[in-house]
Amino acid sequence: GYTFVNSLFTAAIPREELEAITTYTLENDQGYYAAKMSASTALLNLNAYESLMRNQYGKKVDRVMSFVNAAKNGEDVDYAAFQIAYKEMLTALDEPWNGKIRILFFRFDKEWFKGEISGTRYIEDEMYALYTACMEYANAKTEQESTEDALRKEVASQYETIVSAENAYRTMEKNVTDLKADYDRLLALNRLGKATYEEV
Repeated sequence: GYTFVNSLFTAAIPREELEAITTYTLENDQGYYAAKMSASTALLNLNAYESLMRNQYGKKVDRVMSFVNAAKNGEDVDYAAFQIAYKEMLTALDEPWNGKIRILFFRFDKEWFKGEISGTRYIEDEMYALYTACMEYANAKTEQESTEDALRKEVASQYETIVSAENAYRTMEKNVTDLKADYDRLLALNRLGKATYEEV
């Protein structure tokens, strides 16, 4: 007759352990690590730009801080409204140097008296650095969250596959045992002349 060699190695993996397995996977997955580091770097970059702007411009940066804080907290940001507020902030930063000044009989643009780092000259090379840093952080954080979500689903799916395969193996093993018992019983009946070879 046919027999199954019991080559299935099992480990008790109760469903309660699924979260621990998922956590282990997240801690050791290279793709998730890269996404997490990317988000961390983007946050450091955002904090650095915010600090530089805050130190240079003080309360004038408050106009865009609700958007910056929303991005840092992982909330949805209306980037169209953010851009409008950011342009208004840039205009306010240069406001003291708008217009003309009169010295004796001559009129000069106030812009001429602007210092090297006064107004928007401080951020002249990257006017929208804070705005861009917010977008980069939001994108990196979204990527980290989607990578985590995909990993969690993959671990859960693999767990279910393993459980299903083990259950199928157990069912097949039981079926073979039952069929062998039936075969042995019919073979014994056949030897006694109470069952035909067709029945066996």
